[in-house]
Amino acid sequence: GGAGADAFMRFFHLYGAFHALQPVADFLTLDVDMDERLSRLMMVIGAENLAVGFASASIVAYLSSIVNPKHAAVQYALFASLTMLIGSLGRGALGELIEAKGFAHVFYLTAALGLVAIAASALEWLRQSRAPRAAAARV
Repeated sequence: GGAGADAFMRFFHLYGAFHALQPVADFLTLDVDMDERLSRLMMVIGAENLAVGFASASIVAYLSSIVNPKHAAVQYALFASLTMLIGSLGRGALGELIEAKGFAHVFYLTAALGLVAIAASALEWLRQSRAPRAAAARV
């Protein structure tokens, strides 16, 4: 966690940006006592919220592209509900996994699922990038 967050901050040169915002942060946290671990936790939580925002925007864009304009509201509501249903159904099982084996196993599982999603996205991107070439070769 902390080493990865530190490497991310150094790679993207974010320490300078955060250093420039230090007076604002000092004013907002006058009565809060934070150590280095809590600061890193807050940074990781912020990064997770940013990732969720990107994921939400991408799912809205994807759902908007696949619905029929004549029935967009109904189809969008249905697809959005089905998207959230998958996460809702898995919460109970993840809670039991946390109680049985701890948080580390849940993090490994979600990372593996994320890698599967990345691989599927890469395969679809390759398929779509080769489709125009195959169609042009037939002509």
